[in-house]
Amino acid sequence: MKNPKLQEELTKLLNLSERDRNDKLRLIEGEHLLDLLDEERHKFMDSNKGFMNAMCDELVVRGIYPSNEGKINTIYQMVSGWGARWHVWSGPFNCQFCGTDLRDQKAGPPFKREIGIYDRGRDRTVAYQCPDCKKEWPR
Repeated sequence: MKNPKLQEELTKLLNLSERDRNDKLRLIEGEHLLDLLDEERHKFMDSNKGFMNAMCDELVVRGIYPSNEGKINTIYQMVSGWGARWHVWSGPFNCQFCGTDLRDQKAGPPFKREIGIYDRGRDRTVAYQCPDCKKEWPR
């Protein structure tokens, strides 16, 4: 991402004491906090894991992120693997053939029930299949 304004803001936040930084995080608007978390994630630095966890905790407190109680992955792991907006499902939400809901309600966002059809030669997912009616559609 490398957004200079976000990088500057993150640097200022990181130079604060942990207590002051956490107080400051509470004042940042939710969407902007998501942008900051995405920017921090793209650094791939373990040294800031505590800071990223603090941002994740603040997003849970605000109700932007759901509580991850009873889930296998922590909020931090979800951000690391899926990005700051992991908590939002991406469409389509229903099978275009049978209309079944493709969202995995048990696992929660971003997981869906659609089955990816992988082409080894192209090294990518080329289509999806409905788990109920077994019909496929292109990626």
